Amino acid sequence: MVSVKALVAFMAASIISVTASPMPVAGSNSLAARASAEIFMCEHDEWNGACTTDSVPLDTCKNVPAGWRNRITSIRNVSKDISKCTWYLNDNCGGEGYDNQVDADLADGDGKFSDSINSYSCKAD
Repeated sequence: MVSVKALVAFMAASIISVTASPMPVAGSNSLAARASAEIFMCEHDEWNGACTTDSVPLDTCKNVPAGWRNRITSIRNVSKDISKCTWYLNDNCGGEGYDNQVDADLADGDGKFSDSINSYSCKAD
């Protein structure tokens, strides 16, 4: 027969192990900390020519992938429901920025950002 002391000790150990379970730390590998925006870009207007997708961790700056620098003519933030991205003329999110989330023809208007984007950053919206 099981003693009352043994039963109480077992239950106490079970409670301690449950309450001592680690909790996620803010800023750790939680889902929010790992969130990223997807950017779709093409070399010609209206999503034509060669295209690629890049993933940008939120609240960071990322330089355009090799081979795409000064080549993008249409760009969109595929994750615009959770983020807002800004496109920059210079590396490391320097220089002038532009934040139209979907632009099928960067050459229209003043055309300053057509074939000129070198970095981007995205923030949670």
